[in-house]
Amino acid sequence: MCKLKLIMFSFFLLTAELKTQTWRPLGAKWHYRINNTNAPFYDGVLELNYSSTVSVNSIICKEIVGAFHGKQTQHSHLLQ
Repeated sequence: MCKLKLIMFSFFLLTAELKTQTWRPLGAKWHYRINNTNAPFYDGVLELNYSSTVSVNSIICKEIVGAFHGKQTQHSHLLQ
């Protein structure tokens, strides 16, 4: 039982020293190619921007704003 307590305590100390993952810097951008073959049909690029840090119910959150650049239609033959 003493060994188990020692192992648990050691594990706690080791994990307490680890750092969390860092987030991308403010202004970071991601680009995703979208080609949805199900209705509604999309063909283009989705651009996501990390624009700011906001507080929601006292929880710090990253605000990511997205914009779609491309074509959208209800009929697949209109994308061509």
